[in-house]
Amino acid sequence: MTVGYGISHILSMMGQLFIKENEDIREKKKEENHKTSYLKNIVESYKFVFNNDLLRPIIICYIILVIAIGIFTSVQTYYILKVLKLDKGSIGIILGLGNIGFFIGSFTASFISKKMKMAKSLLLSVLFYFLGYISFYIFKDIKGLILGQILVSMAVPNYNINVVTLRQNITPVRKLASVSSIFRVCGRGLVPLGALLGGFLGEVITIRYTILLSALIILLSGIPVLFSKKLMTWS
Repeated sequence: MTVGYGISHILSMMGQLFIKENEDIREKKKEENHKTSYLKNIVESYKFVFNNDLLRPIIICYIILVIAIGIFTSVQTYYILKVLKLDKGSIGIILGLGNIGFFIGSFTASFISKKMKMAKSLLLSVLFYFLGYISFYIFKDIKGLILGQILVSMAVPNYNINVVTLRQNITPVRKLASVSSIFRVCGRGLVPLGALLGGFLGEVITIRYTILLSALIILLSGIPVLFSKKLMTWS
């Protein structure tokens, strides 16, 4: 009897080990399938964005724009303090008064989008960015810099509201989250790259010319929108 019980326990343990091994294999397969599914969804979402005649010029514009923003913001404070020789209080005044443009832009965005087509609204926002950045290059007094900051902060809501509206109108509901994440990765995710580039350019071509270059790159961001016939006629 004792021998029989012993043999049965051994066989039971062996059976459990065998079942556990199968369960582990099934769990691993599930994980692999999930990973494959996630990767497949990511790839499909990127293909959707870059193959779409309306989203492609927008995402390319956004990538270039964000790199320029990263370049500018990385040297802005240093430029005001060290190049223009303004005091620390001036930075607070410039940003504090200049950022009223966010408030203005949030109200003008809907008005502008009603008066002109989506692509023209985006190009107007790009123009606001350019005029704001070039103001920092041209003006050396605090009034000119406040004006520049107002233009830059006005551009932000005007651009973002129009891009989000277009994106939501043409993207299937099941892809909204993934497309939104792609824009975040290609947008905010590239700010550090622009900042790194800004620091490098500041050493190579001076801070002042880095400000000018960021303004010129802003202009380049409008080219994909401008040369997209479908987007220019979309309303």
